[in-house]
Amino acid sequence: TTDGTTGGATTGGTTTGGATTDGTTGGATTDGTTDGTTGGATTGGATTGGTIAATPPITGSGAVPGSTVTVTIGDETLTTIVDDNGDWTVTPLTPLGPGVYVATVTFTDADGDPVTATQTVTVIAPSSGGTTGGTTDTTPEITGTGAVPGSTVSVAIEDEILTTTVDDNGNWTVTPLTPLSPGVHVELITITDADGNSVTTAKEVTVIASSSSGSNLVGPIRVFDTRSGQSPDALRAVTKKQVSGGYELEVQMTELATFTPTDGVGAVSMNVVSTGSRAAGYITAYDCGTRELVASVNFSAGETVGNAVIAPVSADGTVCFYSSTPTDIVVDMNGWFAVGGTFTAVGPKRVFDTRSGQSPNSSRVVVKKQVSGGYELEVQMTALGAFVPANGVGAVSLNVTSTGSASAGFITVHSCGARELVSSVNFPAGGTVGNAVIAPLSSTGTVCFYSSTPTDIVVDINGWFAAGEAFTTIGPKRVFDTRPGQSPDSLRAVTKKQVSGRYELEVQMTELGRFTPADGMSAVSLNVTSTGSASAGFITVYSCGTRELVASVNFPAGGTVGNAVIAPLSADGTVCFYSSAPTDIVVDISAWFAAEAN
Repeated sequence: TTDGTTGGATTGGTTTGGATTDGTTGGATTDGTTDGTTGGATTGGATTGGTIAATPPITGSGAVPGSTVTVTIGDETLTTIVDDNGDWTVTPLTPLGPGVYVATVTFTDADGDPVTATQTVTVIAPSSGGTTGGTTDTTPEITGTGAVPGSTVSVAIEDEILTTTVDDNGNWTVTPLTPLSPGVHVELITITDADGNSVTTAKEVTVIASSSSGSNLVGPIRVFDTRSGQSPDALRAVTKKQVSGGYELEVQMTELATFTPTDGVGAVSMNVVSTGSRAAGYITAYDCGTRELVASVNFSAGETVGNAVIAPVSADGTVCFYSSTPTDIVVDMNGWFAVGGTFTAVGPKRVFDTRSGQSPNSSRVVVKKQVSGGYELEVQMTALGAFVPANGVGAVSLNVTSTGSASAGFITVHSCGARELVSSVNFPAGGTVGNAVIAPLSSTGTVCFYSSTPTDIVVDINGWFAAGEAFTTIGPKRVFDTRPGQSPDSLRAVTKKQVSGRYELEVQMTELGRFTPADGMSAVSLNVTSTGSASAGFITVYSCGTRELVASVNFPAGGTVGNAVIAPLSADGTVCFYSSAPTDIVVDISAWFAAEAN
């Protein structure tokens, strides 16, 4: 007989994890027969990656142990065996989209008689929603799709609760009224249908700190490392093999955790290191379009050498790395520049080359002779074809390479006025050495190149800074020198001893005479030189907080090696200098970046 009961189970609707049921399935008996009802089944849900899974478990209880349960839902038929407690579970293999589904449940009772029941499953959770990646928008839209029309959405984020109603297409949007601070914020999203069934999911939105000038300093932080077994905490996982002419590496530079946003990035400021090469060569970092014959890093066989590179990103937010000969590449990032901000990325593009017969497609034609103390070279940097405008340029971002010198020396890149005793590139006899230089322009838009000993100079451009209050050029001017008896006119007096792991140096970068203000600065553009080291090592330049395992300058034993560094300041206006092996450090400043106004 059938008494209309299910062995004590209810048949009301329940909600579990994003799916609702208005019936139950099972097949319990009350008098030794099957009552034909659906005995107490529920449908569960699960959260996966911030959304409710579209494959909710369909479960039942109170059925005859050992009997077979068949569930048909959508185009799928699923079977299982009731366990010793009378319980069973099946899970759809094909994801269910939002909507209402009828599950037909068939089982066999103890007497071998088939029993069929139905239940409805309503998937009400959004199939997508919330924000993905990082954004510089402090009041970002929080959106969802695929919800049941007419459902109520409540989003709790920080101290706000935002509500809206799902539209006829299953979409919804809310926008915070209070700006979110930079960092990761958790959104608790609750969707409730007309019957009162609700689900709550959690998502994250990352707000990236940005400035109105478009110049944004981060880290420094390691982006990737092609060496096997090295840098496991790098932001990007890449294939562990050397980059070469036959294998270029394309790396996503947007959506780098909390460091770069999803879009709006025009260029990234990096330190690019070559290591483990068996032959001399060069690396080109570019925007993955047409690759020009330019060098971002020049390296010798077996040498570990780095260079600062400001690289434009592709339309997809990537940067490509090419090497003329196989080498491992390690990249750290210290900032990014927004599209339409103070910095405009170009090329990279060759500007000039003093070597006879070389670089015939350079943007500027120069006399084919080596630059020396008796022959300085002045080059027009404005009105460079489609790359640099005729007006409104405060400085240019260059890669300056020395090659073919008969003796060691240094190059000074300056704005053609009074030349300070500073170095932009240090080079050995016969070597090919490049360095990044942010060079201020003269009032007529030129840059001057001086060398202490004769050398050929090759210059590539990768961007320019707009003249204005956000970016202020200086000199360049010597800030400090740890060598005894050297650079007595430096802007800062420091202890005359080598910097090492046991002795870090913290230097005040604000109030550098008339060159930097007491406040309102966010970062400084430096040339940092290592000299007089007894062993190879690296220097890290950072904002005196937590020091990441990154290199700003790599140096060999006994060499003199410099690199350009854009260094963020601490809250007190200082920059810290660490060295893995004892070395003297010489620092020159060429510009500073303004802090965002409160």
